[in-house]
Amino acid sequence: VLESEQIASGNLGILKSNSEQLSRVESHLDEAAHQAKISNSKAEHLKSLNRLFFLPSFGGKKSKKVDKIIEKDRAEIQKRSDARMNSSCTRGEALSKAIGLTEEQTTFDQPILYTTTEGIDRDPTEIEIDKNLSGITKGLGKLKIMSQAMNEELDNQSAQVSNIATMTGN
Repeated sequence: VLESEQIASGNLGILKSNSEQLSRVESHLDEAAHQAKISNSKAEHLKSLNRLFFLPSFGGKKSKKVDKIIEKDRAEIQKRSDARMNSSCTRGEALSKAIGLTEEQTTFDQPILYTTTEGIDRDPTEIEIDKNLSGITKGLGKLKIMSQAMNEELDNQSAQVSNIATMTGN
């Protein structure tokens, strides 16, 4: 059980770092999409200038309108990025809590008797068996909490990967 807990803790750490990397990738893709919009806007503006090189330009309002749209997109991307980072931090804290489970979180108030009923004399072997079974129960409780945290994180990362695949066109 202890070995399983160590493996689960290592896996939770890996999931946490992967989650942070996926959040950074999504942020970079958002930024790249925003820069592509800006580049397209500037290219369209340059095309209009080339066509109308010898004619008076009346495109000042259009340019300002495009700049406002770009600023609006930039604010939206920043808001999404902040929300993504907050979500990632919250999930990271949950994973850290699952990694750092303490004995107090999984102890029982009263000793549990597995082998004999209360009031009957017990020999040292039965007491040792009860202690071992209590240890296994505590370990399995920790593993259950860790597995639930892993499951939730994997669901979140699956959604992130789907979003990244959509953004990249794959």
